[in-house]
Parts: sequence; structure tokens; C-alpha cells
Amino acid sequence: MAEAFAPQALQERITLSELGKQWINDPLMNQDVWSLLELGYSQEECRINGHYHLYFHKFSLPWLKRLTQLTIKASVRERYSLGRIIHRVGCLNHLDRFLCNYGYTQPQSLTETLLHQFISEINSGNRQNAIAYALNLWK
Repeated sequence: MAEAFAPQALQERITLSELGKQWINDPLMNQDVWSLLELGYSQEECRINGHYHLYFHKFSLPWLKRLTQLTIKASVRERYSLGRIIHRVGCLNHLDRFLCNYGYTQPQSLTETLLHQFISEINSGNRQNAIAYALNLWK
């Protein structure tokens, strides 16, 4: 698993993916705040969910931030609910903090055992599903 998340390997996978070049060149990828309205969600959906923006500025790990942004782009493309989109950003942000707190800053350190430790500490199947989605999407 670690090899798939090496920065060069991740960048290569993104570039070779179906929409990778288009997404890499998307100006949103260089922004830390994304408007949910610009992503195609309605004013009503934003009001109901209490969110109008997605924030990526709290990510400490650049590779996980990029993976999260791409995961969100794919989730939006698949028309996932706004609640699920917000949840995925939150889960992956928690993973970012967990990895930093334990000194795992390189993607090569990411193992299934470490992910299971994270999931067991937060004890949430929903977070496990969000992480599994992100990992499977970019395998």
C-alpha cells in the first residue's frame, strides 16, 4: 500500500488517470477554500447542511491534502450528497491530524495496520468508509 502513496507514484497515477490532467489543471486544486455552490450544490443544499465552503487549509500533509481534494472532485462528479462530501473532508482531516500526531508524515509510512489503529481510536464505521473510498478510488 505504501508504494501507491509515494508522492511520485501518486502524481503519476493522477496524471495517467481518466480525468487526472483536467483535475490537476483545475484552478481549484491550488485553493484552500472551495465554494460548494461553484461545485454544483444548490443554495438550499448548502443551507440545509450549514456549509457553503470546503476548507483544506488545516491539512499539514501536502500529499493527503491533494488526495483529499481529488477524492472530493471524484465524489462531486459522482453526485454524492453534500453531507457525504463534508463528512469525507472531515474524516481525511482527522486522518491528517492522527498521522502528524504520531509522526507519520510520509505517505510511505501509511500501512493497513496504521489505518486500522486510526479507525479503532475513533471507533467509527463512517470514517472507515470515507477512508476506504479515498484509498480505493486512487488504487
